[in-house]
Amino acid sequence: MLKISFTMALPILLANSVVAYAIILLSGRLPFYLARQWRQQCLVWLSEKHHNNILSEQQQPKPIILPGYLMWLITGLCTLLTISVLWSFQLSWQTVFTLFFVWGLLALSLIDCQHHFLPDGLIYALLWLGLYGNTYAYFANIQDAIIGVIAGYGFSWLLHAGLQHHYRREMMGHGDVKFMSMLGAWFGWQYLPILALQGCLLAGLYAITLYLYQCCWKHPYDRSIVSLPFAPFLACSSWVTLLCLKYYPWYVQ
Repeated sequence: MLKISFTMALPILLANSVVAYAIILLSGRLPFYLARQWRQQCLVWLSEKHHNNILSEQQQPKPIILPGYLMWLITGLCTLLTISVLWSFQLSWQTVFTLFFVWGLLALSLIDCQHHFLPDGLIYALLWLGLYGNTYAYFANIQDAIIGVIAGYGFSWLLHAGLQHHYRREMMGHGDVKFMSMLGAWFGWQYLPILALQGCLLAGLYAITLYLYQCCWKHPYDRSIVSLPFAPFLACSSWVTLLCLKYYPWYVQ
């Protein structure tokens, strides 16, 4: 394990700026390319079914360009994540895995906030990275990680199916189910309940804050606040758990 010196701070910050820019591009461009690919496939199927060409009549979706202040905010948030990980783990191979994990969480959170969906490719990449890292028992042993993948997906899917059956509408997306499975690959099955609990508490606090804000400012209550992207709250829960792993042994035991 290496100590972080002052001379290493500038290259790390420069690398962090490059990573932040890559995350901004990824969160803005990846949903656009996926939506264009899905749209193209649907239009091709409709053209073949109805024997007419409708591809040229449809406008392609355009990528979202973030305002300058949001780009600076995301860069600052990425810097905060990087510094917190380096401060907690110093420089080691575990730190490298952790950095890719928190950067991936940031990208998924941005995509979920803007588009309300989570790309499978990014989730699966983090899932396999977590399993590979836990072959060295960085965060959990590999047996607990594999059980975490199965348990995270299984229980989340049962919750998704139960809520959909009770409310007659989709209350939890399939992306959130896969997200929980990915967290199981990193933390093991023991941490899944507390990760979900922390995420639900953060989401509930955010929803209550929005509701009180609308009531205090005499805005009509907007029911759309109940449709919240859940990935950012799970990502915050995961980040807090990463930084506080040394305080959680009592919970695992």
